[in-house]
Amino acid sequence: HETHDGVQDMACDTFIKIAQKCKRHFVTVQVAEVMPFIEEILNGINAIICDLQPHQVHTFYEAVGYMIQAQADTQVQERLIEKCMSLPNQVWDRIINNATQNVETLKDPEVVKQLGNILKTNVRACQAIGHPFVTQLGRIYLD
Repeated sequence: HETHDGVQDMACDTFIKIAQKCKRHFVTVQVAEVMPFIEEILNGINAIICDLQPHQVHTFYEAVGYMIQAQADTQVQERLIEKCMSLPNQVWDRIINNATQNVETLKDPEVVKQLGNILKTNVRACQAIGHPFVTQLGRIYLD
């Protein structure tokens, strides 16, 4: 991954522009491919976002959200949303479980920062996906 100042920002900005203009191409199987590219992206999401800053991660999730929004099959779309939000949901679940044991953990500045980033990630994905994201919102807000 490129670490020069500004390169990752440009890559994320370009990625979201491509996602907005070509979203349908990401959810259909292309010639000589075995699965839609969105599946490859989601399968490698850990490696893709591991070196990104939080604001870049939010942009990445919004871009992926545009792709998911283009999926016409609602069952496939729900599965993609679940897969897409798996990482932030794991962190969310850990924080909620820790808070259930000891509410004082919510006073930790690092935990507050993580919660803020998870919520921002959800907002950006939701803005792109629209109404189908309601299942994800229900999942985290019912905790």
